[in-house]
Amino acid sequence: MRSNTFHNSLWQIAVIRPWRAQEVDDCVEITQPEAIGAIHISSALKQDSTVSDTETRAQIQQQCPDDADIEPAQLGGFIGHSTEYVDWNDSVFWKKWIVASGRVLLFITYNCKRGEEQLELPQVSQILSSLQPRPGGA
Repeated sequence: MRSNTFHNSLWQIAVIRPWRAQEVDDCVEITQPEAIGAIHISSALKQDSTVSDTETRAQIQQQCPDDADIEPAQLGGFIGHSTEYVDWNDSVFWKKWIVASGRVLLFITYNCKRGEEQLELPQVSQILSSLQPRPGGA
């Protein structure tokens, strides 16, 4: 599959076609024309030291329900934690990652209507596995 590279000052990612990336407010949104779900990536740069494994775990715990399982995660050049769960009130499937490389911290979500997640998750995994820190960002 062909891809386009999206990058900002801190990270870059290969976006396979027909997916496309665009900046929306304070994050990057990655979608495809059929638009079953959407990936959102926000980033932060820690000023004084590298981001620790403990920090990524604490961040993801704040972002998910208490009963959600938290797993170690590696997305390209970033490592941290992930979780997935269903928001039963809105019937929405969520998968979240909080990963870091050096001083760069990424907050990543994928969401879609519950029951449709298996249609895109393989492509979502392929896209996110191409994440790399940008030189000078970490």
